[in-house]
Amino acid sequence: MLLIFYYIQYVNGPPIITEHPKDILSRRNEPATLNCASPNADKFKWYRNGELVLTDDSKEQRIITYGGSLFFMRVMANRKENDAGTYWCVASNKYGSTKSSNATLTIASLGNIFIKEPKASVKVRQGESLVLQCRPPKGVPGPTVLWKHNGITVLNNSRVWTTKEGDLTFDDVVEADAGVYVCVANNYVGPRESSQSSVVVMSNL
Repeated sequence: MLLIFYYIQYVNGPPIITEHPKDILSRRNEPATLNCASPNADKFKWYRNGELVLTDDSKEQRIITYGGSLFFMRVMANRKENDAGTYWCVASNKYGSTKSSNATLTIASLGNIFIKEPKASVKVRQGESLVLQCRPPKGVPGPTVLWKHNGITVLNNSRVWTTKEGDLTFDDVVEADAGVYVCVANNYVGPRESSQSSVVVMSNL
């Protein structure tokens, strides 16, 4: 009886959404898809922040696929157009319409300008402490930070570590710490490198 009930609801009822859109993170100017599916719908519409998404014009960069998903040929993020926002689809047939759950399209970004960069040249004596400062550019999602020493990633240990703010801290400088350092910020967009910092370690003799 239960199967008969669902069959009747499927054939003689409003659309049943079997796949709801999910939050996605996309790069600017790259393709993206928000999924929506209903086996008994014959029409789909999409809304962004409460407004109908235009898809019929040949100039639009958005297409509703045969199955109901919203496909972005390239995600836009500029002064005229910005595809970031909250989306949902509405599936309809002659018996009514059904709204999907909401999904957020977030457009990744990462600036080119570091808020704070290490000094170009630093002199320090063996055994002293040292802090190379770094504050990464603003970005979405927030970037992670690592440091490179002569092109090799610096791994945290009990003597040298990267703080959560982004600074590289030396508890006890040794001769091998001399060299060129670069702060690297990274997120979904890709890496950004700070200006170089040349560290000279002076002997205590």
